[in-house]
Amino acid sequence: MKFYILSIFAFCSLYLNAQVEPPTMGWSSWNTFSVNISEDIIKGQADAMVSQGLKDVGYKYINIDDGFQYGRTAEGKVRIHPQRFPNGLKVISDYIHSKGLKAGIYSDAGDCTCGSISNGDTKNTNVGFYGYEQIDADYYFKELEFDFIKVDYCGGRHANLNEQEQYTAIHNAIVNTGKDVRYNLCRWAYPGTWCHDISTSWRTTGDIYDGWASVKGILAENLYLSAYCYDGCYNDMDMLEVGRSMSEEEDKTHFGMWCIMSSPLLIGCNMSTIKERPLALLKNQELIALNQDPLGLQAYVVQHIGETYVLVKDILTLHGKTRAVALYNPSDKEVEMCLSFSEVDLGGKVKVRDLFEHQDMGEYEGSLSAIVPAHATRIYKLEAENRLDRYIYEAETAFLHDYQEIYNNQSLGTADYESNSAASGGAFVGWLGGKRSNSLMWKDVYVIEEADYVAHFSATSAETRPFTVVLNGEDCGTISVMTNSWSSFKEYDMTLHLKAGSNSIEIYNENGWMPNIDYLSIEKVGEKTVLNRRFDEALHHLEVLNHNSLLPEKMHQNIENKLKAATSDDLTYLAKKTFITDAGNFQKIAEQILPLCEDYKVWKETAQQLIDVSIESTSLSSFTSKVARADQSLSQSNTQTATERALSNLKSAVTTYLKSDGAAPREGGVFDFTLFLTNPDFSAINGWQGEPTYRSGCGEEFNKSFDMYQTLTSMRPGVYTICCNALYRTGSNDGGAAYKAGRENIQAYLYVNDKSVKIKSLYSEPWPEASQYGSVDNQKGYPHSMYAAGLRFAEGCYQNQIEYTLSTKGSLQIGLKTDKGGNESWCCFDNFTIYYQPLPDFYTGISTAKEGIKRVSSSYSIQGYKTSRTQQGIIVQNGKKSLWR
Repeated sequence: MKFYILSIFAFCSLYLNAQVEPPTMGWSSWNTFSVNISEDIIKGQADAMVSQGLKDVGYKYINIDDGFQYGRTAEGKVRIHPQRFPNGLKVISDYIHSKGLKAGIYSDAGDCTCGSISNGDTKNTNVGFYGYEQIDADYYFKELEFDFIKVDYCGGRHANLNEQEQYTAIHNAIVNTGKDVRYNLCRWAYPGTWCHDISTSWRTTGDIYDGWASVKGILAENLYLSAYCYDGCYNDMDMLEVGRSMSEEEDKTHFGMWCIMSSPLLIGCNMSTIKERPLALLKNQELIALNQDPLGLQAYVVQHIGETYVLVKDILTLHGKTRAVALYNPSDKEVEMCLSFSEVDLGGKVKVRDLFEHQDMGEYEGSLSAIVPAHATRIYKLEAENRLDRYIYEAETAFLHDYQEIYNNQSLGTADYESNSAASGGAFVGWLGGKRSNSLMWKDVYVIEEADYVAHFSATSAETRPFTVVLNGEDCGTISVMTNSWSSFKEYDMTLHLKAGSNSIEIYNENGWMPNIDYLSIEKVGEKTVLNRRFDEALHHLEVLNHNSLLPEKMHQNIENKLKAATSDDLTYLAKKTFITDAGNFQKIAEQILPLCEDYKVWKETAQQLIDVSIESTSLSSFTSKVARADQSLSQSNTQTATERALSNLKSAVTTYLKSDGAAPREGGVFDFTLFLTNPDFSAINGWQGEPTYRSGCGEEFNKSFDMYQTLTSMRPGVYTICCNALYRTGSNDGGAAYKAGRENIQAYLYVNDKSVKIKSLYSEPWPEASQYGSVDNQKGYPHSMYAAGLRFAEGCYQNQIEYTLSTKGSLQIGLKTDKGGNESWCCFDNFTIYYQPLPDFYTGISTAKEGIKRVSSSYSIQGYKTSRTQQGIIVQNGKKSLWR
C-alpha cells in the first residue's frame, strides 16, 4: 500500500518523474441519499455507473457512506441495519465487485458517526473505530472486502480524541490487515503534514453543499495547498455536486477545477437519473486526464488579479513543454482575462486546446486572452515550442513543514498563508520561525543550466528579523530583514550556486520569528531575466485591460498614452521598471472602478427603461438631464472616488425620480420598484430582518415561528403589487393528505403592512420530475430541500401575489410571517418583486385619444413646447390634454 512508504522517500516520485497512483474516482451515497440508503439503492447506483458509461471513463468506486450501521453485536462487530440492508453488506460488496468496480465503506475515528448526531440515526452511537480499531479493520477489509474507507470525525470530536494519534492507530490497523485500501481522512480542514504518511487523501474543508457559495469557498481554501499534493496523496475537496442545482458554468467550474487540482472525483448525484448535460461533463475524458495525470500534481496559482485566478500545472512530463492552465473567475461579473505565456514559463509559439469544448484554438504567441463569464472557468492544454525556467516562486506555493488548519496557528506557533494586497499575488506566508521545524521550503527550484544565480527574497518586517537559507540541505548564510512595516515588501538578495535540474531552497529561524515572506525570484548572475519577463507580462495585461469597454474614456486615454510610450525600442532599465509599476497601478485602479462601472451600466439600463415608459413631465425632463450629467462625470473618471461619485449621482437620480409625484408610467403601465429592496433574489446573505437561512439562492424558515421582512420608507402614494415565490408546509411531510382532504390550515402569510394573503401550500403544485431526485431533495413527491424548492421557483412555481394601496406618502413593511411555526414546519421563498402604479385619480382629466383621430399641428408638450406629429405621452392639443400612445 502506498501509505506504507516512509517519509524519507516522500518526494522521490516527483524527482524521478515516475507515475503515481491517481486520485480516487467513483460515487458516494451521502450527497443525494444521506443516511436513507438501502441495498437496492447501492446496487442500482453500481448498475448506473456501468450503464451510463461512467465506468468506461475511469469511475470505479461505489462508496457506501453513513447509514448502514445498527449498533454492535455482543462480539463487538458493527451490526448492519436490518431494514436498509437485510442481507448484510457482503452481498453488496460482492455485487459491486462483480461489475468490475471497487467497493467503499464509511466509519468515524471516534465512537459515533455524524449521522447519529445530525440526522437522528441514533443506532450509530457506538459504531466508530475508537476502541475497535483492529476489529473493524478486519471486518471491513478482510471479511467484507471493501477497498476504500472514509473516516469521519464527529465521534472523534465527541470523544475529545487527538487527531494524529487516532487516525494513525486506524492506519496501523488497516496495515495489519495486509489489504490494499484507500484511506480517506475527513477532519474538515487540512489536518497537518503528518496526514501524508498515513492516508491516501484528506478532506480540507467542511462539507460541500449544492450551491455556488460552497464550491467557491472550497476552491478558495484549496488554492494554496498545492505543495501538499505529491506522491499519490491528495487534497480532497469533497464529493461532487455536479448535476444538481448549479448553472452550467458553475458545474463546469466545479468539475474542471476539481480535475486540474487533482481532487478525488466522487460523484454525488443520482447516477440513474442524471441529465444529459452534466453526465457529458462528468465523462469529459480530457478533463479527467488532467485529474488522472501520471505526475499527480495539483495546479498552483500563478496570477491573481481582482477576484480572478490563473492556475497551472505540468502534465505528462515534469518540466516539459506541455502544461494545463485554468482561467478561473469566481466573481459575479464577466471578466476579460489575460495570460502571458511567460507567466506559465512557456516561450515561442504555443498551441492551445480548449478542454471543455474539445477544440484546438490554434497557435498563439506572447499571450492569450478570453472572456470568462461570472462563476466560470476556461481550461486549456498548452503545448509550447520552448520551456522557460520558472523565475518566481510565490511563498503560497511553498511547503510549510508544520502547516495545519485544525487549531489556531498562532497558539501552536505554526506558519500560515495570509492575504495582503501589497504582496505579489495578494498573499504571503507569516508566523514562520520560532523552532527549526516551522520552516518554508521550495522543493523544486528548477534550472536548465548549472550556474550562479541571484535569489531575490521578497520579505517584510516592522522589526529586525533574520532567516537562514538552506540550499540542497546545506546552510548558505543568513539574511536580516527590516522594512519598518508589516506590508512594505522589499527584495533581499543572496547568490546561490544551483545545479542543473531540481534544487531545494529552505528558509528557517529556530531561535525567533521570521519576517513575512512574499516570494523567491531567481535569475542568473549578470542577467535581467526577471525585469524583461515582467515587462512583457505587464505590457500584455495592459493591452487587454485597454480592451475593456466598461472603463471610462479618461482611463482609456491614460492607458493608451502609457502603451505608446512603452513601444519605444530604446527603453532603459529604469523606464521598464517604471512601466511595470505604472501598469500595476492601472490594474489596481481598474480593479477598484470596474465593479462600479458594471453597477453603473445596470443602473443606466434601468434609467433608460424608465425614460422609455414614462409620461412626459417636468420630473422626466429633470431626470433625463441628471442622467446625462452623470454620464459625463463617469466618462472623465479615472479614480475610485470619481467613479463612485458618478454612480451615486445616477442612483440618486433614479430613486428620486421614482419617488417624485410627477413621475408616472403611461396609463396601464408600471414602474419596477424592486430596486428599493435589498437582496430580493436571496443571492446574498443580507437585507432581510428576522434572520432567515440563505442557501441555494433561496431563503428558508424551518421549524419555527418567524417574521421575515424589509421596511421601505418615504414611498409615494400608489398601488403596489408585491410578488414572490414561496411555499409553506405546516408540519412534517404527509404527502399532501391534509391538503387533498381540505383540512390543511395554513396560517403563514405574505404581507404588506396590515394586509396579508396565505402562502401557497407545498402540496398545491405537483412535481412531475420528483422521481429523478433522491431523498435529500424529494420526499413523497414534493420538494424537501432549498435546492429542490429553488428548482421549482426557477420554473415559475409557487407564485404568490398581494396588492396594496398606499393612499398617502408612507412606509411599506413587506415580508412573510407566521406565529404558528414548529413541528417541522417549513417555509421556502425567493424572487421578491415590487411593481408600482399611480393612484387611479392620477390620470383624472386626461383623455386617451382614440384611434383614427387626425393629429393637428397645434400640439404642445406639457411644458409648453411645440411637439412633432410622432410625439408620445401627454400633449396639449387645441387646449385639451390628451395621452398619445
